[in-house]
Amino acid sequence: MSEPLSKMGLHFDDLNKLRVVDPSVAIQSNQIKDECKALSSTVLEFDEITGEFLAVIDNVAKELEAEKTRALGIHNMLQSVSRTRELREQHLKVLIKENAMALERLRVQRQALLKMEQERQDLIDLLVYER
Repeated sequence: MSEPLSKMGLHFDDLNKLRVVDPSVAIQSNQIKDECKALSSTVLEFDEITGEFLAVIDNVAKELEAEKTRALGIHNMLQSVSRTRELREQHLKVLIKENAMALERLRVQRQALLKMEQERQDLIDLLVYER
């Protein structure tokens, strides 16, 4: 009796209920449905994991950018300190040259004054001894 119904697309299942779908196709459909549910839960789990991973990567990228900015600031500060030191060194060299020139001028002036003092002392001695 089931064969004429099968030709019309009607089938009986294990519980002798009338079905439109062949029982073997129904079993395969249920297996595919279960596999799809498992795949769907795996995909959702993967999505959660990748979301967490992307959040971690974003945090690392932000920290890296902050460190990069901080390093650039320190680099610029060191260059500024270096430039300031060079300018101070140049200023001190100029002061040393100016002081060296002033010292030489005073040394020449001292020599001239010593020579003048000696000449006057000689003149005084000459005048004292002539009397």
